[in-house]
Amino acid sequence: MALFARERAEVPQPQRVIDVALNESVLSVMESLVPDYLAYGVTRKRVGGRMEGIAPSNAYPCADGLSIIVAGNGDAIFQRYMQTIDRPDLAADPDLQTNAGRWQRREELDAAIGRWTIQYNRDDALKLLDDAGVPSGPIYTAADICADEQYEVRNMIQDFTVDTGDTHPRTVGFPGIVPVIGEASLPIRSIGPDLGEHTRDVLSSLLGLTDEEIGALT
Repeated sequence: MALFARERAEVPQPQRVIDVALNESVLSVMESLVPDYLAYGVTRKRVGGRMEGIAPSNAYPCADGLSIIVAGNGDAIFQRYMQTIDRPDLAADPDLQTNAGRWQRREELDAAIGRWTIQYNRDDALKLLDDAGVPSGPIYTAADICADEQYEVRNMIQDFTVDTGDTHPRTVGFPGIVPVIGEASLPIRSIGPDLGEHTRDVLSSLLGLTDEEIGALT
């Protein structure tokens, strides 16, 4: 957008600098953390996989050792959610009809959901939840990422032959370039030099040493 603005009008010098700090990027997704503190003196505490004030929304283990995340905190979704996990009693509980009431009983709800998810493998649990219209998804492992068709199509896992310390080099995948420009990630030009790969270039170009002088050093 800055480049576009430059072509459309004279841009003042201070506005030509695009400054993106990683810590500020994280701050921008912290929702009401700062307003809650300044308006009400509320200091957030650790809530694990939950989001403060929202329930039930958490990560839950499955029978195959994998985990899923389920966001069942909407009033209508909560009804379908509880029916799916065979807890119509919770769906009908008058104290759980609003998010405020569910947050107060979040431990009870998470325990009930966890008892249900642990009976199923991850894919089976996700299918049941999807069929019921309950937002959910897998928590990816490294193996899931490497097998994901979307990442493959977008060239987001790029293979290189590298020395891993074993007897022979191995083919290892590396994350592609973000953002994707076009249909797929641009090819990675270099994953980094081998130890000492550029020593001769550095000594000759920066220090002006001759081949004889470099040879004397080694």
